[in-house]
Amino acid sequence: MSKSRRHHVTQPGSEIPRFIIWFFGLAGLVAAITSVILLAPRVIEFFTEDEPANDNRTWLTAVWTQQDRPIEDVTELVRLLEGHRVTAAYVQTNRWHGLTGEYIELPYTQNFLQRFRNKSSTIKLYVWLIMDYDQLLDANATGQVLAFAERAIIELGFDGIHLQVRSVPDNSEDFIALLRDLRTAIGPRIPLSITVPPDRIPADPDVPMGISPANELTWSQEYKRRVLLNVNEVVLMAHASGLTTELDYERWLGYQIQTYADLLNELQIDIKYVAALPTYAAEFAHDPAVENVPTALKGVDEAEKRSPQVKKKLSGTGIYPWDEAGAEVLLYYWEHWVKREN
Repeated sequence: MSKSRRHHVTQPGSEIPRFIIWFFGLAGLVAAITSVILLAPRVIEFFTEDEPANDNRTWLTAVWTQQDRPIEDVTELVRLLEGHRVTAAYVQTNRWHGLTGEYIELPYTQNFLQRFRNKSSTIKLYVWLIMDYDQLLDANATGQVLAFAERAIIELGFDGIHLQVRSVPDNSEDFIALLRDLRTAIGPRIPLSITVPPDRIPADPDVPMGISPANELTWSQEYKRRVLLNVNEVVLMAHASGLTTELDYERWLGYQIQTYADLLNELQIDIKYVAALPTYAAEFAHDPAVENVPTALKGVDEAEKRSPQVKKKLSGTGIYPWDEAGAEVLLYYWEHWVKREN
């Protein structure tokens, strides 16, 4: 009996060359990866655009660096900062000597830095450099600030620089020059944060106007652009308005926050934007009964109503300063800002 054998017959040309299969497979993979890269920002934005802004800041005054604070105080400070979603703190490290003009480093700066680092590796610490405008015009004063900024980053190990120059007039070339000199001193990768002023003369006639100082203290849009392009973070110091009612302050602050949010959207630059919430005692043009954390947070709400860019551009808020915010204020901040839902 003979055995039959079945043979598979292959028709000429029926097999696809393997290199062609590999080619189309690779092309498909490249197309898929490209699609993911292109769509990723939109997907991320879809899931994050409604998340509350909680990249918060605060200012730590000389009470932490002028004297030796117990480790228990630093531990409690870190606990509270983390609980209020504070991701960076501006630390006062120096004082200006009234007679000699010397920029003196406070004696327990390094001690505080070391103890804080031992308790938290997540909260960034920035050196808080404070100047008046007349010091900005003094080559000796600016030289001292630049020298300490470099030391703070290279030798002390601070994470960034926070510069507060009071009463900078519109179109000040000296301020722009200082920003550029600071960048040279600290290098291209270290965050440079600055305070920016409100519009003392609002462009919107429906916004209340408080004290009316010299016109030059209201920056033009063009000057704001120049400043913003030289920094990594701006903190709006919209207080000391001179307004006398809570409602007027809330409307005024809403306008101020909206103004910078719209400008940042126009420039399409990726920098942090923070609104300061005042907690300090009464001073000229600042009434704590009018300008405080509750009214300032209502001002943020007003800003969000004025422009959709506020929710997109505002990174967080800042308690100014932390050391003058009591337990009641911090509780209000936690309930109405930190744990809020959009």
